[in-house]
Amino acid sequence: MAGSIALRQSRLLLPIFSLLAVIGAGAFQVLGQWDLPRVSLRRLASVLAALVLIVTGLKVSLDLGRSGVIPVLTGGVSREQYLTDSLGWYYEAIKAINQLGSDATVLFLWEPRAMPCTSDCRPDAMVDRWAYARHTLGSPEAIAEAWRTDGVDYVLMWKAGYQAARQLALNRFTPADDQALQQLVREELELVNDFGGEYQIYRLKES
Repeated sequence: MAGSIALRQSRLLLPIFSLLAVIGAGAFQVLGQWDLPRVSLRRLASVLAALVLIVTGLKVSLDLGRSGVIPVLTGGVSREQYLTDSLGWYYEAIKAINQLGSDATVLFLWEPRAMPCTSDCRPDAMVDRWAYARHTLGSPEAIAEAWRTDGVDYVLMWKAGYQAARQLALNRFTPADDQALQQLVREELELVNDFGGEYQIYRLKES
């Protein structure tokens, strides 16, 4: 089964709740067989459910307040300004990608997000696209040719994502991998736009 340290998000744990529901039902069934008053069990279940709802409501309220969404909902801040403030250079890069047209295919390196992209954006969900390409294809020439065959027109690179992947040891980076990346940028890609040194959009050269 695939796993990713970079994608540890609470929403990805939602499928486990169906299993927890079954376990919880089994636990209540076992408790029901004990010599305990039924009223006490029902009262305990009600109190626990109420506590969970209260704590969840408080957390949602606090998260909503910190997110800065409320001024947007009330009209105090525009949606465009909110996205710019929240997403920074990423949003600027995505806006530039959207201007390439809906028929443009953009491959992401070390960037797992793709919203709100309207083009054919292919995020690096496992943050291992480059490592996998090096392992399976090898040379920069072979990697670029495979991307062309797959219909890729542009490549988006996220500098911080690349550095984080190396520091967290998500993939094994060797000096040869770094040299191959530099060769790919130098010989197979053409810089289209740079956003604060954080994001770069490259055009994939024709073979």
